[in-house]
Amino acid sequence: MLAQFKHKDDVQKWLDIIRGGYAPKSVEHLKTGSRPPFPYSDVRLLPYLQYSFWFLPNVAACNAMANLLEERQNTFWHDYEVNVCAGASAGIGLDALPPVRKEIGSGFDTKTIVLSCGKLVTGVTVPQWSSILMLRNLTSPETYFQAAFRVQSPWSIKNPNGDDPNAEEILKPACFVFDFAPTRALRQLSEYGIGLSPSEPNPETAVKDLVSFLPVFAGGHKRPGYNATPFGLFAVYPGPRVAPAAIHVLPCRVINRH
Repeated sequence: MLAQFKHKDDVQKWLDIIRGGYAPKSVEHLKTGSRPPFPYSDVRLLPYLQYSFWFLPNVAACNAMANLLEERQNTFWHDYEVNVCAGASAGIGLDALPPVRKEIGSGFDTKTIVLSCGKLVTGVTVPQWSSILMLRNLTSPETYFQAAFRVQSPWSIKNPNGDDPNAEEILKPACFVFDFAPTRALRQLSEYGIGLSPSEPNPETAVKDLVSFLPVFAGGHKRPGYNATPFGLFAVYPGPRVAPAAIHVLPCRVINRH
């Protein structure tokens, strides 16, 4: 029997929402004149979703998601190669990586989604990954951000025109972490920021220092007081080899009801 979500209809609704295809929401957005920039529906975000990593609760959830994405009503998702990096069939440790790189290819003419519940979240560099969707609860902020930073690896080409060995073309100017449970995301951010600055007496200052590097947007809007451009599309890297990341918080929890 194929793996399926217990609340399959809710997960299907979520898939429709993030690609802008959920009819009741579309009518609401037309009435209000506002449309939240959900990941797979906003043209400004789509380039960063060409190669994405979906972090799910367990192996069963990964298989259930893969099966749901393949169903005939989900034609939008059929353009993406879906790789289930979960369970024994995916291989042990780094054995799960070669199929992922093979499906990505050159990184210019393919689109992939990696479904994982723990594989490839440590010690792995896949430059093309530009977004991670947090679809599980994690108690450890270290685990949360260790997974999040998988998409922060820089992607560039040295000497792209063959005439300047010092030239470098940046192919990934930004990366994103999408979380659909605001309370969870902000709690992880707070705990991680405080943990990074144990000697800082003011927790708010510790978190502000982290957010200055990792800007947070709620529903597509920048939080007041943070010096960041909308959607994390930074014109300049904070460092020559580090792509900036943004946590994009969207209020939707149904994916954890499996």
